[in-house]
This record gives sequence, structure tokens and C-alpha cells, in this order.
Amino acid sequence: FKRLHAGRPIKRGFREAFGLSRADVDGNRKDTPNVKLGGKTPRDGLEAFGDGVHQKTPMATTIALRRRAMPHLSVGRNVVVDGVRSDREAAWIKKMGGTIIGVDSGTGVDPNKPLDRRQAGIATDHLIRAPQGKGRKKAIREGIDSVVNKMMAEDGTSSAAAE
Repeated sequence: FKRLHAGRPIKRGFREAFGLSRADVDGNRKDTPNVKLGGKTPRDGLEAFGDGVHQKTPMATTIALRRRAMPHLSVGRNVVVDGVRSDREAAWIKKMGGTIIGVDSGTGVDPNKPLDRRQAGIATDHLIRAPQGKGRKKAIREGIDSVVNKMMAEDGTSSAAAE
């Protein structure tokens, strides 16, 4: 399957606007204060940037996701979308015959992160409960792979999944 990250346009736009690297907005560095952001963290900026896009242009990320997914879906290739933060993105995935897979990290929704709040409102078809501690990310990937592989084995027409 082809893996797409729904937030890619947001991250790319934010990186380009402020001269940040990919490492600055992915992984642990997004929680490190950055001089290019006046000492604020990339996560702070990404949350505000992404929330603003979702509020003021609510279809923008869905349209971008569709544009990126359709070349793969049109030739029968399965697509897995991660980082879905909008009910509109999820609705489009469902419309295309997809399945929504949620990941419960066990930490609850952070009320200070608007995109976490948005994501928490998305109805899921499957829920993977992530263990705490070492090996967590590997367990999440294995859980998603298990659900996706089971879906693909049961029905070769599954076209999209999201986490």
C-alpha cells in the first residue's frame, strides 16, 4: 500500500514559511524551542497553523489529500493515510470505501492542542490501544499493519485506511 500523511501540506507550508527543516517539525525536535520561532516550539506553531487552515479553509486539506491519493487509488493501489485531523478528511476516506483506524495512546486528549481535539472527534472503525513505554511505536505500527493486512486479505477492494 501507499502511505500518505494527511498533515504533509501543513508541515511543508510551515517549514517553508519559517525556514525549518523536516527534522524540526517531525519527531522529538518539534517540542524543542526554536530560535526561528522566537523561542517557541514548532509544535506550538504547527498547532496554530493547522487549526487556522482547518477553521478558515476547511476543505483545503481534504482536497490536497484527494489530489495525492487519487493517482494511487485510480490504479487499484491501496492507500493508508495517517495524521487525519479533520472529520472532512475522514468523511472523504469513508466515501472512497476506506476504513478509519484510531490509535488510543492512553494519554487522553490534550485540551491545549486544537488538532488533538479535532482528531478525538473522528469516529473510528477500529481502535488500536497503544501500550505505554518502550516499544510503543513498534506496537502501534504492528497493530495498524495487522488491521490493514486483515482487511486486504478479507476484501481486495479496501482502498484507504486512516490512523
